Amino acid sequence: MPVPHPLETRGTDPQRGLGPVQMFTFGFGTIVGIAWVVLMGQLLAQAGLAGAFLGLTIGAALIASIGYCYAEMGARFPLAGGEVAYAREVYGTGASNLIGWFLLLSCVLVCGFEMVSVGWLMSQLWPQAAHTRMYTVLGEDVYLEPLLASVAIQVLIAAANHHGAEGAGRLQAITTMGKLILSAAFILAGLHAARLVNSRPLFVTDSTGSAVPGVISVITIAPFWFSGFNAIAQTLGERSGRISATRGARLILISLAAAWVFYSLVLFSMTLVLPRQTLLSHPLPTAAAFQAAFQSPLIGNAVLFAALLGLVSTWNALFFSATRVLFVLARDRFVSGIFRVTHPRYGTPTVAIAAVSLLILACALLGRAVIGPILSLFSVVMAGIYATVCCGVILLRRRDRATFASASKVLLPWLALGACAIIAGFASLEPLRNWNNGRWPIEWFVLLAWTGCGVGLARGTTPGALE
Repeated sequence: MPVPHPLETRGTDPQRGLGPVQMFTFGFGTIVGIAWVVLMGQLLAQAGLAGAFLGLTIGAALIASIGYCYAEMGARFPLAGGEVAYAREVYGTGASNLIGWFLLLSCVLVCGFEMVSVGWLMSQLWPQAAHTRMYTVLGEDVYLEPLLASVAIQVLIAAANHHGAEGAGRLQAITTMGKLILSAAFILAGLHAARLVNSRPLFVTDSTGSAVPGVISVITIAPFWFSGFNAIAQTLGERSGRISATRGARLILISLAAAWVFYSLVLFSMTLVLPRQTLLSHPLPTAAAFQAAFQSPLIGNAVLFAALLGLVSTWNALFFSATRVLFVLARDRFVSGIFRVTHPRYGTPTVAIAAVSLLILACALLGRAVIGPILSLFSVVMAGIYATVCCGVILLRRRDRATFASASKVLLPWLALGACAIIAGFASLEPLRNWNNGRWPIEWFVLLAWTGCGVGLARGTTPGALE
């Protein structure tokens, strides 16, 4: 059983109070966002029912190896800041600050994506709602009404986080449980109306008759479906005193397993309801399948509402992570100390909450045109962060074999590093493909600019900042 670390003090970390259910919803709610509604049909088209299930399973196993490294680190260093705290212990303050800087970028990027996605869901639920066009970015129009709805949700999330970890946890529990209840009804109805004949073909083959390319295509994008589990790492420093660090860290693996079960059930239930060609002819096959299972057009909108709950749960969890990372960076004097100011009553980093809200709004103002660059940039950044945690586990096992009793499982961290390389490799190819199609690789410019700012801040950090 790992002992509490000296840096784990109630006087420096925000106040604690998250229970196991709330911590689980931070992980599961971040993993299962909106992709199961808008992208599940793509998996089915690429690989077939069995091929998609096999690809998701292999992808989940790869990400679970990374999650295992996070769980091991989390049990050792259960601190606010997650990866930042891990890097500080393994690599030193300078490296941890740079990792925190990029972790902050990744959280802001995904929150911006979620904020933009609200507008897309509004256009699906209420097609007439978006009618006031403000401007155009990279060929995509930005409308006032969806933007105002996004701002309203951001204000709600910021207010919940301002009132303490418990407030953020309650919002996370409500949105995640609401999504689970609605999804359970959809899945049960889909399984009840299932017909095995609709499962064919089990595998999609290429011109040579091989099903391998389809399965591989699912494996390569599966990591995106299971990202977000590291949100639990950010909550370990604010867990309830009734939960041990080891028990809290195990929730990382539990949330990944639950996400795999959820995706698998959705895949089987939607596929077996309608014939393949009919299902894939719809722009949103998941909503179409469950609408057919209930024989009600209202169910299609209910599925989109469940997707909205998933979107908000992801948004809330990553907003929570971003504010805590900025708090830790300020505490380490990497950024201005004003961001470590906490509310006297709630103990939350109020200035950090306001600053992150403004950064997310800046992303959202660019509209749907930034969704592609956001996703590819996020994948590259997170692959690098994942790799630092996996390497950290390897180094700590070598330094302290007595503490890491699980060192016999020597292959898991190396498998995790391989998964990181796969994620980064395929995400790096996407900007090149878009460049060949005539679009500038915006994500590369953003990454270079953010890196330059981080290096500049690192050079300005005073020696002994932590003392």
